[in-house]
Amino acid sequence: MVSPEVTVVVVPRERFDRTRASLDRLYQTTRCPFDLVYIDGNSPPPVARYLAAEADRRGFALHRTKSYLAGNEARNIGLRYARTPYVAFIENDVLPEPGWLEALTDCAERTGAWIVGPIVHIGLGAERRIHGAGAAISIAESGGRRRLVYQARLANAPTAAAAGLTAHRTDLIKPYCMLARRGALDRIGPFDQSIRSIFEAADVALAVQAAGGTVHLEPRAVVTHTVPPPLPASSVPFFLLRWSVAWLRTSLERFAGKHRLPLDAPELHIEHNWRSYHRRRVLPAPLFALLRRHPFLYVAKAVDRAVFDLLLEQTVVRRLERRRADAGFPSS
Repeated sequence: MVSPEVTVVVVPRERFDRTRASLDRLYQTTRCPFDLVYIDGNSPPPVARYLAAEADRRGFALHRTKSYLAGNEARNIGLRYARTPYVAFIENDVLPEPGWLEALTDCAERTGAWIVGPIVHIGLGAERRIHGAGAAISIAESGGRRRLVYQARLANAPTAAAAGLTAHRTDLIKPYCMLARRGALDRIGPFDQSIRSIFEAADVALAVQAAGGTVHLEPRAVVTHTVPPPLPASSVPFFLLRWSVAWLRTSLERFAGKHRLPLDAPELHIEHNWRSYHRRRVLPAPLFALLRRHPFLYVAKAVDRAVFDLLLEQTVVRRLERRRADAGFPSS
């Protein structure tokens, strides 16, 4: 029997209702041997029972916490149990396409890259499009002021736009799925757990740059990220915490301070605007569709301030933060 060269670590992103579909797809589409470490961050009881049964049946390592986890917290837990030369991190609502892992490891072997990532699609059916195909990122200085320079490639383009692409160097891979050399991760240090909701990929990209490593995009590897709505009630508390003002503020302040960027930099606050839009996905599908239309944007902003910032942030999010603190995880 061939010993696996890769440990796949599954981590929570923002929901739990895609767990079964994602895990089934992972096994269906992965031909090479791999170890699996599944990090279950307080999934609802039916999902927890399903994962326990699958771990028993398939023989993978399952590690469950009693509180919700940020992505970087879960990655660090999974990394402690990885014993292979490569570690592939994939989020629990991502659907990989056939050959994804083989393509990523082959690219890493051929290029010596520290990090390799796939093309990321978003949506299903006719709405499917490219969400990520690598990005350029750097920090520029002018007039004594530092700023983050970021340029995504093929964002929101039709999936056909990636035809003809070959593996090439890039700077940043989105965190939905990425393969990393274990030695490279040991060199740049653990994932920064104070970065909880945004700037995860940017922080890793800048760390790899500073250490002299390289990042590659491998277009032969493709994964699909699925987004709500719909979002079942059992996933709502985690979704609200994941995109809360508290986690956004912690992430923004940590990233800006770590990389000596001004907190008022416009390029950093683009993420704030995106978060405000994205977390409205917790609403029922017809209401979300209505609020995303241009004439109703002012209504959507009012909903965000009144319902999310004032009501839910002061009730649901604060309660979940207290539970995390009781379980030993830092609060904002």
